[in-house]
This record gives sequence, C-alpha cells and structure tokens, in this order.
Amino acid sequence: MPKTKEFTDWFKKAQDDLKIVQIVLKEKAPYWVACFHAQQAVEKSLKAAQIYFLNDFQKEHDLVLLLSSLKEKIKIESIYSECLKLSGFYVTTRYPGIKELEITLKDAVVAEKAAEKVINFIKNQIK
Repeated sequence: MPKTKEFTDWFKKAQDDLKIVQIVLKEKAPYWVACFHAQQAVEKSLKAAQIYFLNDFQKEHDLVLLLSSLKEKIKIESIYSECLKLSGFYVTTRYPGIKELEITLKDAVVAEKAAEKVINFIKNQIK
C-alpha cells in the first residue's frame, strides 16, 4: 500500500519548487535559480513517485537514475529527455567555479517546461 502522506508531502514540495521557478522567471531574477529549482522539482516528484510505487525513495540526485528505478511501473521514456536536460543543474547551479555556465532566460524557460512536463506526467500516473 502506498505511503499516501509521505507521497503527498514530497509531491507538494515538488510543486512548491515549480512555483519558485515561475516566480524567478516573472521577476527576471537570476536564471540559475530557476534552473536549480526546476531540477529540484523533478527530483522531488520522482522521489514522490518512488514512494508511491516502490514504498521508498533513493537518496540520490541523479534524475535519470531516479527515473530508471520506476521503469517497471511507468513509461519512463515519456519523460527521459526532460530528466536528462535537468540533471546537470543540480551541481552546476549550486557552486561557483565548478563550471562556468551562463544560464539564459531561454535555458530557464526550457527548464520550467521540462519540470512542468515531468510533474504533470507523474501526477497523471498516480490517478
């Protein structure tokens, strides 16, 4: 039986991260913040899905790895490319000097759309 409250808590956090992405884009705040929170939104939604389908989640940040754990439960190829796009933002947006990266408005919009797609996909799988 799925851990409903734990799933709901994780999925709400994912939705909150997506709201942050939307606020950053609206306010034209630093676009790396939007990309980081898009990655976080997807990570938390995948962990929510792991809780729902597998009754536990991996303490992992690699979105492709998290997604792969769900391959027996959902059609992971539907959101694979979005997870791949966002996976790199976990480290590159958090620490200065790791990789000089100029994140543009276009990058942030792509990240937002990818996160929205994954979150909506997960939401539809739970119904």
